Amino acid sequence: MIRAILNSELPATEEWVAELSPDRYRTMLRLLHEDDWRFLREQRGFRPEMEKVLRRQRVQIFQTYLRALESDFRRLCDGLRQQGAPAIVQRQLAFVGRMMLVRAKLAMYRMGVGRVVDARGLVQLFDETRAQLTATAPELVELPA
Repeated sequence: MIRAILNSELPATEEWVAELSPDRYRTMLRLLHEDDWRFLREQRGFRPEMEKVLRRQRVQIFQTYLRALESDFRRLCDGLRQQGAPAIVQRQLAFVGRMMLVRAKLAMYRMGVGRVVDARGLVQLFDETRAQLTATAPELVELPA
């Protein structure tokens, strides 16, 4: 994982940065929220198997979001590196640490041991990195007419 974060595959193009919304990963923050499970358990006709199936599906969707977040973060860091921005390695290491923590909690959650998978720190670091890139290289955001 560390090697993947440190080695970007795709460049941060103008079009990509312009389309990259800060809200892109907000959905994943609610995907595994406990309120949804409480609501489901209170519904008429609820069976525990339903929760197991839905939990497995949501974990898979969450993992898809994590992979996309990781890929997009690499591209942002590549764009910052091209601009000569400082402290990229520290930002990447912080991301790797947070990603490892989220994946460990996700593994426990998948087994039914953990109740909370909090990815806010990852999404916040992503948003900060995007903001840094747009501040460092505003021409990446402003597409020519």
